[in-house]
Amino acid sequence: MDSDEAASALHRRIGLLMLMDVSLGSLVARPWAPDGSEISNLVFWNIAFFFTMLSWFMFHRRNPRGIRLAGIALVWFGTMMIAAGIEVLLDSVTNPSIKISRGFEGVCIAILGLYSLLRIEALSDARFISWYHTNQIRENGKSSAVNYQEYRAVCPSCTSLLAVVPSAMTAEDTCPHCQAPLIPTELTEES
Repeated sequence: MDSDEAASALHRRIGLLMLMDVSLGSLVARPWAPDGSEISNLVFWNIAFFFTMLSWFMFHRRNPRGIRLAGIALVWFGTMMIAAGIEVLLDSVTNPSIKISRGFEGVCIAILGLYSLLRIEALSDARFISWYHTNQIRENGKSSAVNYQEYRAVCPSCTSLLAVVPSAMTAEDTCPHCQAPLIPTELTEES
C-alpha cells in the first residue's frame, strides 16, 4: 500500500471514528435510560453532537479547516466519553439497582473515548497533513488535482495562493495575478 492509499484509509477511519463517537454518544447521553441513570451535562453532549457532525462534514469534504475541527471534535468527544464512561462505571458500582452490564458499558465507552484521543496524533502527522492539503486544491467550489511535485505557495506581494514546482522555478518567474517576481531579488543576488 502506497502512502496515498494509507493516508486515504486513515482519513476514512478517522471519519468513521467521529461518526461512531456521535452515534454512541447520543445513545449514552439519553435521559431516558431504563435503569434511571443519566449522564450529567446533557447540554454539552448536544453541543458536542452538532459540532462533531459539522466537523465530520468539513473533514469528509476535505475543507482546509476540517482537519483542525476534526482534532477539536475528537478531543472534546473523547474527553466527554471518558468522563461518561467513568460516571456510568461508578454509578453501576455504587448503585445496587443498576446492573453490572451497565458498568461494562461504561468501560467500553471510556475505551472508545481514549481511542478518540489517541487518533489526534495521526491528525497531526506531517505526512497526513500534507496529503490532506495537497492532493486537491479547492478553488471557488471546484477541485483540481495537484501534481506530486507541486507545492502550495503564496505570492510574497499579493498573497495569492499558487501551485508551484520548486525544481522548475527560475528567477524570472512572476505571479500571474500581480506580475511581481516570485523569488525575491535578495535571494537571487546571493546565488
